[in-house]
Amino acid sequence: MQEAIFDFLDQLTKIQEFAISVLKEKQILLVNAERSAIDAIAAKENELLVMLKEIQDKRQAILRRAEKNGTKTDSIAALCQLLFPTNLSLRKQIDAAKQRSRQIHFIALSNWTMTQRSITHLNQIIELIETRGLGKTTYPNTAIKSDNRNGGSGIVDRVA
Repeated sequence: MQEAIFDFLDQLTKIQEFAISVLKEKQILLVNAERSAIDAIAAKENELLVMLKEIQDKRQAILRRAEKNGTKTDSIAALCQLLFPTNLSLRKQIDAAKQRSRQIHFIALSNWTMTQRSITHLNQIIELIETRGLGKTTYPNTAIKSDNRNGGSGIVDRVA
């Protein structure tokens, strides 16, 4: 069981490192607004999804195997704590995996935020084009009020 867990953690490390590199590459492309390159990175993202599915299946297999042997847990970390509480090498690998997971989450959130800001900016441009900059909202039946003194009108304004 210990060998299977070490193998799992080695594979997880490689996948997490690949995920970090893909997300950082995408972050640079988003910052530089390189649209065609962003589209091209989709192949790497799809490859990453396949890898994540495979590692998730492997994780489930390890947890099922442990359950058959009488140890039911919901995570590899908990399983290792129960089966190998004194194995510091295993503990270090699990802690490193958790740290990389937090890093992946942070980079993904950052990329999402940049994307949302771009969408908001595009909405503002569309609003300006639609209203010809006259301060009229493109949604006249809504409660949005035009107030050019405070920054604009429409879906998104500078006041918000």
